[in-house]
Amino acid sequence: MHDAGYFVDLDRTDRKIPKKVREAQLAQYNYILVVGEGELANQTVNIRTRDNVQHGQKSVADLLAEFANLTKEFK
Repeated sequence: MHDAGYFVDLDRTDRKIPKKVREAQLAQYNYILVVGEGELANQTVNIRTRDNVQHGQKSVADLLAEFANLTKEFK
């Protein structure tokens, strides 16, 4: 994602995922991508927004295509 030109911040601490998600929400990240064991096995990411709406799982390629579309539509 970084190579595609998007700002990426990674939390590799040993805290639990809900704590990491909460801190990302407080930091006001627009998208929070969660990658656990299931997502790693399926090569997907679980997408959440800072308002705690879960958007489900998508492949990284699909997500990058969606980001590109959102960037293109932004005026």
